[in-house]
Formats: sequence, structure tokens, C-alpha cells
Amino acid sequence: MLAMTTAEPVNVPDIEDDLKREVAFYQASLEAVSQAIKRLDQHKIPHRRPDDYFAECVKTDEQIRKIKTKLLADKGRIERGEQNRKQREMAKYGKQVQLAKQQQRAKSKKENIDNITKWRKQNTSGRADPGELEDLIAAKSNPKKRKFSGPSDSKSPKNSAKNRKYGFGGPKRHQKSNTASSTSDMQSFKVKRQKQGPQSGKKGMRPGKSKRQKMRSNG
Repeated sequence: MLAMTTAEPVNVPDIEDDLKREVAFYQASLEAVSQAIKRLDQHKIPHRRPDDYFAECVKTDEQIRKIKTKLLADKGRIERGEQNRKQREMAKYGKQVQLAKQQQRAKSKKENIDNITKWRKQNTSGRADPGELEDLIAAKSNPKKRKFSGPSDSKSPKNSAKNRKYGFGGPKRHQKSNTASSTSDMQSFKVKRQKQGPQSGKKGMRPGKSKRQKMRSNG
């Protein structure tokens, strides 16, 4: 065991001053370590730690496991708090958007009521336009309704073929009903077909079960 001491006693002017006292101890320790390294090198005694040296931990595995568990718990708590904060902000933003929509609806409703009241006053004096009331009612019932602009030219060929075959919207009832022009049209009427009468049956039709049994017994 190598014990080193300072060449001169450590002099601390004020021993109650913690900072000066610790600095004096540090300088004395540094001087002693420097002298010890020189002596070890003179006697060729190894004093440096090898690169593949594994020192034993001061804390036990159980303590390290407890510290790791605590760190993971703290991390999870911080992440949950951050997530809850984001959810609160999103809920607050959603409430603001909802409130803005409600205010917009209330404002639109008030404007429509004011317009109708104004029209009624004008109607009393005989200066109101009936068409203007219809526009006001349509705007009040469905302000966001868009007019139908017809089929789009950018549709796929499959949809275009279906539109040509089945039509594009519109009423489908009474499409095959007779009209005055169709009733007076006699091009499809053939006298020969009417004289033939109803056909008794189709050729090549399979006979019934009783007839087949009778045919087998006769044969």
C-alpha cells in the first residue's frame, strides 16, 4: 500500500469557509496523486485500468431495478399528462368551433326573420314582390342547397354507358304508358299474327310424368 503526504502542511486561513477548505484539500490530493504516479512508474508498477476491465457497481441489481422502474413510471406519467393536455386543448378548440357555428346559425336565422318581417311590412303597403318571398323561404329552409348542374363529362365510360341505358335521374313512372301518338301508330300491328291465335305450346317440350310412364309401358 502506497501512502502519500504533502510536502508542507495544508494551511487554510479560515477553516469555517467551506469553499476555501475544499479547494485546499483538492490541491493537496492532486499533488499527492502526481507524486504517487511518478513513483509507480519508477518501480514499473501498473496503475492504469485495462480497457477490458469491468468494475463492480456500487449499487446492487435490486437498487438498479428499482431506479429503472421509477424512471419508467415517471416517463409514463409525463407522457400521460402531455396526452391529457392535448386532449383538453382539442376539446377546447372543438367547443370554440361549435360555438362559432351556433353563433353563425343564430345570426343567419335572425337575418332571415328580419328579411321576412321587412317583406311583410312592404306587403302591407303594397310594394312587396311575391317572388322575393319565395327566395327568402328557400334560403331559410336550405341555404347551402346547390343547383343540379347535370351529368359530368369527366365520368368513366362505364358510368356513361349506364346513363345512356338507364337514364340519368328524372321520373321513371309512366314511361311505357300509351299516348295519343303511340295509340294511333299501327306499324307494329300485323293481321297475320292475330289470325294465328294463341300458340298451343312450344315445340320440343318434354311430356309430363304420366305420359312418359305410359310411353314406357307401351314400348
